[in-house]
Amino acid sequence: MFDTSEAYLQIGEVAERTGVTQRTLRFYEEKGLLHSPTRMDGGFRLYSEDDVKRVKHIRRLQNLLGVTLAEIKEMVEAEEVLRELTAQYRPESDVSEKKRQLQKAIDVVTRQHGIVSQKAE
Repeated sequence: MFDTSEAYLQIGEVAERTGVTQRTLRFYEEKGLLHSPTRMDGGFRLYSEDDVKRVKHIRRLQNLLGVTLAEIKEMVEAEEVLRELTAQYRPESDVSEKKRQLQKAIDVVTRQHGIVSQKAE
């Protein structure tokens, strides 16, 4: 079912902590901005602290940069790719693998820079 070692929050608690409505949380889930939350037997959504951080991050991007939800989704996905690349990086990897990983990271950062630059104009 779900990992009981991690603290989970119900949708109302997350809404209160993040300043968004429960409907907004469901909308973010529908649009792929939030991963589908863990559910209890009764169907109640259970969110993690990472979900709370992500919602707060989404709100900051909206408020500071005025980016659209589609742009935010692209930026959040890019951040996930960077985290995965960082986790996969091995100093002992061969040079061609390191170059591939670095190029992928550069592509992600370039995409993010493009979105932010567009909004700054």
